[in-house]
Amino acid sequence: MKRNLCSIAVALALSCGLSAAALATDATINQTGIDNDAAITQSVDPIFNASATINQSGNLNTATITQGDGFGGLVGPAETASISSTGNGNHATISQQGNFAGSATISTTGNNNNASITQDTNANTASITQSGDSHSATISQVPFTTGTSTLFTFATATVNQSGQGAAATINQVGSFESTASINQTTSWGLNQATVNQGGGGLGKSASVTQHNTFGDNATVNQTGGAQSATILQDDSYNATADIGQSGSNQTASITQKFIADDSVAQITQSGSGHSGAITQTGLNNDALILQSGTNHTATITQSGDAPGNNRNFASITQSGTGHTAAINQAGGGGNHGTIVQN
Repeated sequence: MKRNLCSIAVALALSCGLSAAALATDATINQTGIDNDAAITQSVDPIFNASATINQSGNLNTATITQGDGFGGLVGPAETASISSTGNGNHATISQQGNFAGSATISTTGNNNNASITQDTNANTASITQSGDSHSATISQVPFTTGTSTLFTFATATVNQSGQGAAATINQVGSFESTASINQTTSWGLNQATVNQGGGGLGKSASVTQHNTFGDNATVNQTGGAQSATILQDDSYNATADIGQSGSNQTASITQKFIADDSVAQITQSGSGHSGAITQTGLNNDALILQSGTNHTATITQSGDAPGNNRNFASITQSGTGHTAAINQAGGGGNHGTIVQN
């Protein structure tokens, strides 16, 4: 299907008298050593199958790739952008605007990593991988708008971070179908993971995994469509997890495992066909599930501990019809459980 669409686009461009140079542009920058600074801008209107690559090794790296004119002009299909940075000051930014089937990848290894991808395209794919030190990653995907028209957008975003102090944010707004995944491993510092998905469409899917962690934090917001959201925070410490869903056919699950330390978890669902589950094992536990609409299912399982302020708390509130609710608490602490159905 992609081949056919590209062929049609190329044929149309040729019929308008565009040169082969306008149909395919490639740019590559390779840098090794000390103060590195690299920028690639591709803004021919239209361009097809544009490719931009920056490779940096050593020291105060900064890399920027910009594709598209930013004014809603035709930019054509199959743009790709890639930044790879090894060593020290890393700062990487990719912006893709107004194209079809855009793909962006950033990979950094060592030290003060900062990565950002912004896509105003249709059928976006974005990936950030960071290994080592002061990670920060942001992916923003929004629909392509030209004149008064907004195209349906299929958005996929992935962030993988390993090391200490990871922070990641994925924003997908107005996508017809969007998938987001954040995976942070071995982060004994300030963890944070945020996914925002808005609009209706076919479906939303979000997954956040944090392993070993320290100051865990995870938030998923989903609106419309057949959402699904999963958060797992493994050994934890200050674990907090929050899932908000609005619309139809939601599924949400929060698991904060083993020594879930200062655990707090909340699931809020409105619409129809809900399901929710919170599992917390260890220490201070808090859990809250709010569901309104029809066909709810809610399960909270908390096991263990809660010294300190004598916590343990679980609450399920369901309004509408077709409720099912269960709370299971075991171990020490001040256990308190409430189920309200109306």
